[in-house]
Amino acid sequence: MRHKGQLALIATLILAATLIALTSLRTPHPYVAYERGHLQAAHLIHIARVCFSRTCDCNRLQQLVVTLQAINGSEPLRMYPTFSLCTESNPMNSTFRSDGSYTTEYAVKFTIQTLSGAEYVNFQALIQSLGVDGTYVKTVTLGDAVVSLRMLRVRLKYSNSFKTPFFNATVCPRIEDPEKLADLTLLAPCEWLVGVPLDISGAKYVLKDEWGVVIPVFVGGN
Repeated sequence: MRHKGQLALIATLILAATLIALTSLRTPHPYVAYERGHLQAAHLIHIARVCFSRTCDCNRLQQLVVTLQAINGSEPLRMYPTFSLCTESNPMNSTFRSDGSYTTEYAVKFTIQTLSGAEYVNFQALIQSLGVDGTYVKTVTLGDAVVSLRMLRVRLKYSNSFKTPFFNATVCPRIEDPEKLADLTLLAPCEWLVGVPLDISGAKYVLKDEWGVVIPVFVGGN
């Protein structure tokens, strides 16, 4: 019995020594991992918004991507290699229907080369007229004069959609009028009742969202 007890003690000591040795081999070595995907996708979405704050074409989009890459080299942002997949001469397209309603779509696709291969960051701004609700008269002050403007009331739906490898979202940016003449009423998420002046608009009246993206309200023919 005494001999068996000594063998058990020796076995326990050997097991303990083995576990200590294994633990020393598996000591954790902490390191910093750069999370760049979400930040890069947000940068590209903002590039699209900057481009659509004025007339946007493929050349301007590519110039903005090159600018971002230059910033990446000096900061650095540690971005994945990025390219603008722009094949349309004008990525701002409007479709008009016989009832006078219309849809304006701004669409951009960027490709980024991640460890998983080619992945895409998509941005879409969608403006949909939901119908005209008649006209009305509004009195405003322009300079030193008080004038009456004939206003067209239009129902609009406006949204921004993002589709990326890191997050997907649809948001409803606030609509603003740089000229401070339009009447803007939020009816529901992404849905607006907009009153724009007919007499000084020409074919369209230009609103913008909170990011500066151009929102044309077409008023020709009314």
